[in-house]
Amino acid sequence: MDGAAPLDTLDALGPRLRRARRARDLTMEQVAERSAISQSSLSRLEAGLRQPSLAQLLTLARIYDVAVGELLEEAGARPAAVIDPATAPEQEANGLRFRVVDRQDPGAALSALRVTVPAERAGEGRGERAGAAGGDAVASRRYAHTGDEWLYVLAGRLRLTLGERVHVLDPGMAAHFDAATPHRLDAEDGRDAELLLIAARLPAARPPAETRGRTAREAP
Repeated sequence: MDGAAPLDTLDALGPRLRRARRARDLTMEQVAERSAISQSSLSRLEAGLRQPSLAQLLTLARIYDVAVGELLEEAGARPAAVIDPATAPEQEANGLRFRVVDRQDPGAALSALRVTVPAERAGEGRGERAGAAGGDAVASRRYAHTGDEWLYVLAGRLRLTLGERVHVLDPGMAAHFDAATPHRLDAEDGRDAELLLIAARLPAARPPAETRGRTAREAP
């Protein structure tokens, strides 16, 4: 679920926030009072000079009575999509198996996955059950990236490592966390864990004006 949105996404988000506020006939002062976001922060968000957090986007979407997706993407009628996970090709990455169960629109703000955490992923410090002592170097990594992730355990038991904390989730339990926190998914009790994972990708932070327009190779 890595991959930052291009800068033009952040450029477009500001005007959408401004249009949404004006459509509700609200001043920045009124929005600041309702959202606990300072007027200066709101001004920078609308100018495209600051990356909003998911919590801020959710708060503003609620105040403006719009969907978060309308703020992150150009509004427009799109056909509904019904996805059968059984027909989606199974893929594998980072020691996990998954099927994409969203519309797979380019640049979409949300990504939904049906994930299988294999029993072989025993957890850090305990080794991979099917591998050599000490575990596989790739499988033992933690991952961190921009955005938020929400997951819901469907079957099996999931060991979720977030930073230095470890949580064991049973079926029916959910977790919501900042994906910038180093994290890792493992199976408990020698059985596969099945879960639904939704990742929200946020726009990349806008670079300083003096570096804007340069290529990645040119930027310091």
